Amino acid sequence: MGKQKPAVQPGLPDGITARHFDGSGGALRGFLPIAILGALLLAALLGAFGGTADPQVTAESNGARLTVEAPRTLRSGMILEIDIVVDAERPIARPVVAISGSYLRNLSFNSIIPDPSEAKFDNGTVMLNYGALKAGERLQVKLDGQVNPSLVGENDGQVAILDDNAVLAVRPVRLRVLP
Repeated sequence: MGKQKPAVQPGLPDGITARHFDGSGGALRGFLPIAILGALLLAALLGAFGGTADPQVTAESNGARLTVEAPRTLRSGMILEIDIVVDAERPIARPVVAISGSYLRNLSFNSIIPDPSEAKFDNGTVMLNYGALKAGERLQVKLDGQVNPSLVGENDGQVAILDDNAVLAVRPVRLRVLP
């Protein structure tokens, strides 16, 4: 007493029966997939899945302006660029760009331009030391890298400019990585 197969009707392709022509539920069947696809496309256009222009954020205090341009949302395995600009409004004897290790977790960097005079990992922070800056001078640091395929989720941290050990300006940063 299993399910009976519908009778084959002459002139119709295999698998198509009269019930396909009766109109029951057809509008909903056609509308729902299009609505779901439209919602996904709209979310993508609004940048929910990454691919939008990198935001530029600035912090200014203690005679230094720190500007960080970095992506907020990426997909696993993608290439990324982080641009850090320090504008010295007063002399900075030993400028150090400090980046939280928590922000850089599972990111691989191929280059840091310009090369720091010293780079070290100290107390959970990547420290990039550069030469002295006079008032009005600018230091631009560019990091090029890639998101490791194992990273999915969020990396939070901060980027700071120090004068030796004294914090001049700090800016929080966040990276969301989608699969």
